[in-house]
Amino acid sequence: SWEELAASLQSQLDAIVPEDGITQADVDAQADLSYGYGYGDGAASVTPEDGVSQADVDSVQALLDAVVPEDGVSQSDVDAQADLSYGYGYGDGAASVTPEDGVSQADVDSVQALLDAVVPEDGVSQADVDAQADLSYGYGYGDGAASVTPEDGISQADVDSVEVLLAAALESACSPIFVDIVAGWNILGYTLPVAQDVAATLTSIEANILIVKDNNAEVYWPEFGFNGIGDFTPGQGYQIKTDAAIAAYTWPSTDERISMSLPVPQGAVDMEVDVHPNDIKSLVKVVNMLGQEINVEDQFKGEVVLYLYNDGTVEKKIVQ
Repeated sequence: SWEELAASLQSQLDAIVPEDGITQADVDAQADLSYGYGYGDGAASVTPEDGVSQADVDSVQALLDAVVPEDGVSQSDVDAQADLSYGYGYGDGAASVTPEDGVSQADVDSVQALLDAVVPEDGVSQADVDAQADLSYGYGYGDGAASVTPEDGISQADVDSVEVLLAAALESACSPIFVDIVAGWNILGYTLPVAQDVAATLTSIEANILIVKDNNAEVYWPEFGFNGIGDFTPGQGYQIKTDAAIAAYTWPSTDERISMSLPVPQGAVDMEVDVHPNDIKSLVKVVNMLGQEINVEDQFKGEVVLYLYNDGTVEKKIVQ
C-alpha cells in the first residue's frame, strides 16, 4: 500500500547521514531538548494574576525544606529515611519471591557457590585457572614492554643491565674492609657510603681511643665527652690515636646517634695545679723608714723597719 511505501521511504530518509554528520534523529533530539528549555523558561517568566510567580513558590519551598521542627527531624531526614526504608523493603520483597519454577535467588546463589567449590578430575579449579591467567598476563605484559625500544634507543633490558651493574658495584663498595690499628697515631679512611655519627660509629673501641682529628682540625675526645667532628664523611681520612692495638677493625654500619656530655675525668681532677713563681710569696728586701735597704741583723732593737714582698705587700715590724 502507499502507507507502507511512505513509511519505508521515511525510514530510508531518517537513516541518511548528511555530509556534516548530523542526522534527522540528532535534529529531533535537539529540538525536543530546546523545546523543554524554552517551555521551562517561559513558564518561569509568567507572573499569574495573584502576583506570585514560580520563582516565589520555589523560594518559599526552599525555606520550608530548610525548616527543622522542634523534634530536630527535618524533611530531608524524613526523605532520606524513606529512601533507605524503600531500598530495604525492595530487597527483602524481591528475596522473598519464589518464581513459578520454585527456584529462588538464594537457591541460585547456593548452587553457584557449590559449583565454584568443585575441583575437576584434573585437580585444577576455576580459581587456579583465573590465577594462572592473571600471572600469564603479567608475564606477557612485562615481556611486551621489555621488547619495545623507545625513541632514545634505550630498552628496558639496557636499564636492567645497568641496575645490575650498579647493585654489584654498591655491594662491592659496602664490603667490609678490615684494618689493624696500632697503639699510637693511625690514619684511617672512612669507607662507608653514608655519613655516620662519630661517637656511635666508634663506640665498640671507645675505651682505647684517646683522640680523633679530621682535616678541619676538629676533634672527637671521648675522655671529655666532646664530639667536635659530628659525622664521619664518606671518602675522608681521619687521624686516630689509641692507647692499645686493635686487630681487624672495620667500620660498623649504624643509624644511631650519641648525645655527648662534658664530664671532667678524675685524672684531671687529681692533677696538681701549676704554680707561677709570682704566686709564691717571698721577701724582696727590708728598708728603714728612710727607704734605705738594710740588714735586719745589723739594726738596733726597737728600730722600725719595712718588709717588702714580691706580691706587692708590705709589713711594718720592729726589730727584736
